[in-house]
Amino acid sequence: MKCRLLQTAVLSCLAIAVFLGQLGCHRQQGIRIGFVVTTLSNPYFVTMVNAAKVEAAKTPGVQLIVQAPDQAVQVGQQIDDVDNLIAQHVDVLCIVPADSKGILPAIAKANQAGIPVLILDNRIDQDLAAKEGVHTVTYIGSDNFVGGKMAGQYMISKLPHGGDVAILEGVSGVDAAIQRKAGFLEALASAPQLHVVASQPADWDREKGLNVFQNMLQAHPNIKGVFGSNDEMALGALQAIQTAGKGHKIVIVGYDAIQDSLSSIRNGEMDATIAQMPDQVGQLGVQYALQVTQGKSIPLNIPTEVRLITRESALQSR
Repeated sequence: MKCRLLQTAVLSCLAIAVFLGQLGCHRQQGIRIGFVVTTLSNPYFVTMVNAAKVEAAKTPGVQLIVQAPDQAVQVGQQIDDVDNLIAQHVDVLCIVPADSKGILPAIAKANQAGIPVLILDNRIDQDLAAKEGVHTVTYIGSDNFVGGKMAGQYMISKLPHGGDVAILEGVSGVDAAIQRKAGFLEALASAPQLHVVASQPADWDREKGLNVFQNMLQAHPNIKGVFGSNDEMALGALQAIQTAGKGHKIVIVGYDAIQDSLSSIRNGEMDATIAQMPDQVGQLGVQYALQVTQGKSIPLNIPTEVRLITRESALQSR
């Protein structure tokens, strides 16, 4: 009788051990990460997503579910994408907000569902989030103000004798667009010989950048420099400049260091761009998302590198 009881106890312990082992395995290998970017029509975000996929593949059983609107300005669709991931009961969300304020209701739903949210690349509106009780775990990305200031300082160095300057802004109300412009203007405040004669949103889009800058050139034919707050808009400005036959007479500074802009810089068309490492953002997003699912505490702000790319450095990086 004692042997049977002992045998039963041993078998029960083994069963519990197997169950706990399977549970631990599920927790480690069954993690589902929702990864939401603003669009996959921009190479910058394609690079970010590809890096996230590579990082997720390093841990067996981790599933990365990528969602993106067709265009960066489609905030409503991005909210629907987040809602869809919440309905799928993902374990954690990584979100690049299409709108720093507009995305808050979707994050609030994730909070209610108990799904932690990591913000990547573009900050949410912190004041409004605090007012509405919306919580996020961390921000992973570069300092857009610093990047904008780098662009402004480079513009000053290229136009020592002064002149008219234009800015192609991102989507209105988006933190990245606000900070890049603010940093650029901060730099130009030390150069009274440079005058910002036009500043207008082109929504991160190349065609809009082309159209907006064509109108700027018509209104201000003596523009000597243009800051495109992302490379897509800067490349649109380049098309407008080439169409107008102004060749190398206008300094063009972009932001993001996508391959098209790097090629343009190497060819002597664009002058510079600001690199902010989208692959690093994607990689860190997955790494810290996994740490969050393991109950680990992580920093509230995780900075990534930002640097100026000119023709010299672009040629060296070939």
